[in-house]
Amino acid sequence: MLLQFISANLFISVVGARICSSIFNYTMNRKFVFADGNGASIRKSLPRYFTLVIIIVLFNYGLMHVFHERLDIPLIAAKLFTEGSLFVFSYWAQRKFVYDED
Repeated sequence: MLLQFISANLFISVVGARICSSIFNYTMNRKFVFADGNGASIRKSLPRYFTLVIIIVLFNYGLMHVFHERLDIPLIAAKLFTEGSLFVFSYWAQRKFVYDED
């Protein structure tokens, strides 16, 4: 019953996926991807990162809703376009704002 509810509710699915991945992603991105030596300050980067996570979740849900539910684009195509776009945006935002120590 719970699995059916989660898979049927787009918003719950998107939020759940982002929560699960964000903790791991923050750690890996801070230490390895955007390290520039010893990594960004947790005190500065953590709130910025989770603000970005909230923005990404909202964009993810909004774009998926528009593409799949309003424009009737097949779910797989809507998902691929949404995730690809958000990946580029997220990388740019992390490089420019989240892990930038200037």
